[in-house]
Amino acid sequence: GSEELPVLLLCHATGFCKETWLPVVEELAKLTRSPLTWIALDFSGHGDSRPLPSHPPPWSEVFGGDVLSTLDDLVGESDQVVGIGHSMGGAALLSASLDRPNAFRG
Repeated sequence: GSEELPVLLLCHATGFCKETWLPVVEELAKLTRSPLTWIALDFSGHGDSRPLPSHPPPWSEVFGGDVLSTLDDLVGESDQVVGIGHSMGGAALLSASLDRPNAFRG
C-alpha cells in the first residue's frame, strides 16, 4: 500500500526567506508520484513577515513561536509533519519541539 506523505515544514536560515526553499521543493517533487504538501514560513523579521520589535523576547520564544504558530494556523493536530531546517531554521524547529514534543512525525 501507499503510505501518506508527511507535510513538510521548511524553515530558512538567518537572513533568508521562504522562497529559498522553492528549488528544493521542485527537486523533491520529481522524486515522488504523490503530490507534496509543504509549507515554507518567513520567520519574524524576514521576508514577508512582521518586523521584530525593538526589544524582542528571547530568540527561542520568537522563532520557536513562529514555528508553533505556523503549525497551529496551517496544520492543526496532524502527526504527519516533518520539519526541515537550515541553520537558524533547524534550531527553531528544535526549540518548537521542546515546547511541543509531539508536534513532529517521528
